Amino acid sequence: MERQSSRCGRPGEACARARLAYPDFEGDDALARAARGWTAQRMTEHTLLEAGSLASPEALAEDFVAGFDAFQADYPEDLLPPWELDRTVEVAAASGPVVVLLVSEMVYTGGAHPNSWVRYQAMVPETGELLSLDAMVTPGGEAALQSLVEARFREDVGLRRDQPLTEAGLFEDRIPLVDNVDPSPRGLTFHFNPYAIGPYAMGMIRVTLPWDRVRPHLAPATARLLAPWLEVE
Repeated sequence: MERQSSRCGRPGEACARARLAYPDFEGDDALARAARGWTAQRMTEHTLLEAGSLASPEALAEDFVAGFDAFQADYPEDLLPPWELDRTVEVAAASGPVVVLLVSEMVYTGGAHPNSWVRYQAMVPETGELLSLDAMVTPGGEAALQSLVEARFREDVGLRRDQPLTEAGLFEDRIPLVDNVDPSPRGLTFHFNPYAIGPYAMGMIRVTLPWDRVRPHLAPATARLLAPWLEVE
């Protein structure tokens, strides 16, 4: 679906466009219900820099366009940049032991560059359970994974153990974990959006831990669920 301001199409005038795209998960099974619920939440949340949500995707798109029109009315003499909002939910994976949904967004309301982000959500196909990182690992497992992520990041960028992570461009000398993970046959991938741990110029930072490193820290139920991937390591 798309909403745009009345100025769109007029030569020489900036306008606002909001585009939202998401699947229609049919059926009444637990997975379909969970997928619809998660998608509805993602499609009604305000944009990246705002908290709260609206009643529907249509209301979100219309609110974004109305924000541009209000800004234009307040500053009629200024040459405003066009505003853009693109948000998409898609099925990132559906053939393994978990189903993974992905929401991605690009929003621009002026400034040096647009802001972009992604969020992954794994689900148990039989129950529709949303898998959080905390639930996937053993007590204390997140601390172990944090050390593993930092070590793998060093490997990826060619940083020695005695060099601070800031020398690779990160804000701090630690990498705080985020509940934005994507389990796949390759391993467990952590997705760090721009500004999460480094500047915009570094882009999206992804760190993948192979399952042989993650396996000792998985909760028993998670290990049973992901057994098809763990057994081929």
